[in-house]
Amino acid sequence: MITKFFYYLYHKFLKFFLPLIRIPFPRLIKGEGSILQIKYILKPNYFHPLIICSPSIIKNHLLDSLLEDFKINNIDYSVYSNVKPNPTTSLVYEGRDFFIDNKCDSIISVGGGSAIDLAKIIGLLITNSKENILEYKGLLKVKKKPVFNIAIPTTIGSGSEASVAAVITDEKNNDKFAINDPKLVPDVALLDSNLLANLPKNIIATTGMDALTHSIESLIGRASNKFITKTSLNSIKLIYNNLYNCYQNGDNESCKNMQLASYYAGVSFTRGFVGYVHALSHSLSGEFDIPHGYANAILLPVVLEYYGKSIYNKLSLVSDCLNLTEKDASKKDKTNAVITWIKELNQAMGIPKKFSLNITENEIEKLMSHSLLESNPFYPVPKVLSSEDLGNIYHLVL
Repeated sequence: MITKFFYYLYHKFLKFFLPLIRIPFPRLIKGEGSILQIKYILKPNYFHPLIICSPSIIKNHLLDSLLEDFKINNIDYSVYSNVKPNPTTSLVYEGRDFFIDNKCDSIISVGGGSAIDLAKIIGLLITNSKENILEYKGLLKVKKKPVFNIAIPTTIGSGSEASVAAVITDEKNNDKFAINDPKLVPDVALLDSNLLANLPKNIIATTGMDALTHSIESLIGRASNKFITKTSLNSIKLIYNNLYNCYQNGDNESCKNMQLASYYAGVSFTRGFVGYVHALSHSLSGEFDIPHGYANAILLPVVLEYYGKSIYNKLSLVSDCLNLTEKDASKKDKTNAVITWIKELNQAMGIPKKFSLNITENEIEKLMSHSLLESNPFYPVPKVLSSEDLGNIYHLVL
């Protein structure tokens, strides 16, 4: 009880302290074909960007128009395309050396959260003196602003183009951790819906649920305020109206709206933080290389049910926003309606209720310890859970 009381005090401090930290918004550029505006963004200050992306971005020709435009306008560039899902610290050092060797002066990060997060950390290593990534783990440890970064999401969920966070995996310890600092917010967030063409259904489903998790966890957290509530609800409503249609049909309008929903979610959780869904998910991703959005999708309804009465007020706002129940329904019924919607959305998009993992009790203990260390007291969750609670949640989904 004493420990929980301390955590709640810490959360109250966060709610008071966080608004005092100036968190910048990226310059937002959106619209079909907006990727061709990059030459105007770079000039006259930057002359040799490093483009950071995954091999699939190159394979699917998503950068062809940009690279052709660069050639026409005599803009030098280098491409680092070794980004992998759940990128590791070794990729950071490799990317940093590539940046230096090619005499780059700026970064264009293209892809999902993996590419954008990797770019953020490469950028901070270029401008900051400490070379060990682990020294930046946690909150407010970045001294100097990273390299100028234009973030271009090609998925609909990470929100990294608007967030203070960058997540990386320490492969030596299978430890997935976050670096959080306002200086990590990209300078420009460019949302070009043309880059979402032919996005695989499983990526639409899992990244879309990632955006939903960001919005809900920041909404229900103890650091939430009027701005976070409004921004989260805007994101959730866009997801409600567009995610399944984007998944089913892949039409440009729905995907464009999902891109904006992901951006709003990034704005929201970067000011209100996330919670136990992310802590539990990071442990699984770090240990078993499970896609982050997929893990979030399975965990989200289970964790929400575990919170119980502590989230009735906030999830009632979601129910009212989406018209899931009558306005005079009880807060419990409204909360259950939201959780039911999430479960049905998962099922409709082929996301299972449980992970197909055959793991031991010792492995669950390790996962539990990592997620507890990440979450308590750092995340301003609506209800503090114990190690036993987190273990029970793992047993429900594994």
